[in-house]
Amino acid sequence: MPTPSHFLLVSDSPDDYGNQVLREALVALGSLLVASESELASLLQEQTYDIVIVDAGAVTSAPKLVSQIRELDPGTRIVVVTTSKHWKVARDIIRAGAMDYLSKSLSEGEMLASFQKVLEQHSAVGTADTDGGIPHGRSDYPVC
Repeated sequence: MPTPSHFLLVSDSPDDYGNQVLREALVALGSLLVASESELASLLQEQTYDIVIVDAGAVTSAPKLVSQIRELDPGTRIVVVTTSKHWKVARDIIRAGAMDYLSKSLSEGEMLASFQKVLEQHSAVGTADTDGGIPHGRSDYPVC
């Protein structure tokens, strides 16, 4: 059995429906800690997380927060969840260094599959080095 993964969800709205679905999906993969944006830096200094999840609608600026996470720990895998359907927001978040951008409207199974893919791709690639904000080994991002 694989080692349980550790996830950190950065959200000031941890009880919204999309985050509840996210929590239910991630139970199968490991543990999830929910923290506010203001707690993020100290938590990243205390512990390593397999994936940091940013709730784009519950932080000041998702692209800026993704960049800050990259500065604190360049190897951190970052996934952004959102209700936004604006492609420019997705583009800015991916350029800032997120590995994936997921809609909160996904089902529990779709979320689980997406996070498994991020975990597997990171293992296959070996590192989360980035080149222009797009992690190596990912070829399914649209070019914007």
